[in-house]
Amino acid sequence: MAKILVTGGTGFLGSYLLYYLTNNNEKPIAIKRKNSSFKTIKNIFISQGDSNLELFKNIVWKEIDILDYYNIGEALKGIDIIFHSAAMVSFNSKNKEKILETNYYATKNLINFSLINNVSKFCYVSSVATLSKDINQEIFNEESWFSWSDRKSNYAISKYLAETEVWRGFAEGLNGFIINPSLIIGPGDNNGLFPNLIKKLKNKSLFFPRGSSGFVDVRDVAQIILKLEK
Repeated sequence: MAKILVTGGTGFLGSYLLYYLTNNNEKPIAIKRKNSSFKTIKNIFISQGDSNLELFKNIVWKEIDILDYYNIGEALKGIDIIFHSAAMVSFNSKNKEKILETNYYATKNLINFSLINNVSKFCYVSSVATLSKDINQEIFNEESWFSWSDRKSNYAISKYLAETEVWRGFAEGLNGFIINPSLIIGPGDNNGLFPNLIKKLKNKSLFFPRGSSGFVDVRDVAQIILKLEK
């Protein structure tokens, strides 16, 4: 059985990845921060039918700072497959350095670890934010490259720079893939866009959001990632 690692395991997408993995008789390793809560992931497991959290108990949790390269090397030896879904999403300019640290440098560390330790597959969850912002383009695909001429958020830049590290890893022999989901929604997203919109409506707040976006169900994203890994 392959030794699987999931980063961002207590997050929204990471929780679903772990659910589907454990439901398929895997015993994945998941990374969490010291102050991370299990509330979201436990609620998601219960909502998907794991009422007694028996599947949840098959997850091996490790408190690891993936910004500490040497800590990664000691704690994660023997890993075969990495699903890297951990990320910081923020559009506050005050968080610029923290976003770059979390999204870029952590990914760089994991790529270097994967190359040195012969990880068989690296699965990176990027974002649609890294793609072209050409308003005349209806369908965005692998040809919709990032452009510095577009006005990009610090979040988009950090994810793009992280992608360049993953592409470097692939060029140096690492096997894997990158996916660029749009705005991920679905059951269990208690602090996301739609729950917040509903709260505003309940408070009778008026708002007029600008622009447009694409949406994708978290269950679809998680299952597509696992199919791509195969």
